[in-house]
This record gives sequence, C-alpha cells and structure tokens, in this order.
Amino acid sequence: MTGKRARVLEPETFSGAGPRAEALLRHRDEVLDVVQSYGGRDVHVFGSVARGTDHDGSDIDLVFFEDRPVSLLASLWMHRQLNEILGASVDVFAAGELPPRTLDAIAPDAVLL
Repeated sequence: MTGKRARVLEPETFSGAGPRAEALLRHRDEVLDVVQSYGGRDVHVFGSVARGTDHDGSDIDLVFFEDRPVSLLASLWMHRQLNEILGASVDVFAAGELPPRTLDAIAPDAVLL
C-alpha cells in the first residue's frame, strides 16, 4: 500500500464549508445510514467538496469500504437515495471496486465523513 493510499484510511474528519459541504454535513447521519444499509462503512468525501472548493454546481464524491460486495442494483438504489437526501448529484464508489491507481489518485483529498 502506498503512502497516498493509506491516507484514505486515516481518521481525519470532514468539516468542509462550501454549499455542497454544508448539505453533506447537515445530512451526514442519513448518508451514513444509507451506505451502512447496503453493507458499507468508513465513508470518505473527496474532490472539490473535501478541498473546500465546491459550489452550487458541484457534485459530491464519496467512496466507502464494504463489508460485503454491493450489487449493481444496490449501488443504483444507493446512488438514487443519496441524490435525493443531498439534493445534489452524488458519485458514490465502493473502494473494493476501484483500481488501486484510482484509490491512489483520490487519497490526497479523501476525508472521513
């Protein structure tokens, strides 16, 4: 595991300040409940929301670790629920489904929700 990739696992907590970050913080418990209901845990935000550069048109990027594989249908339902809860476009990924190179790329921004 590279040093960058390990950062995704660090227990640093999210405290963003942009409009999408505010929505994510306001609905944090609901987001965590939805992801957990599909077997996910350790939800991290990355991208513009994690960097504090998000704006009204930004999407919300999330990655989570799974206790069990998440089916395609379950992923679609999770995506839909998160979009509705947050009132924004959400990209949500199971870490186990991402190539190591992708995890390395998102790790510098990833912060535990």
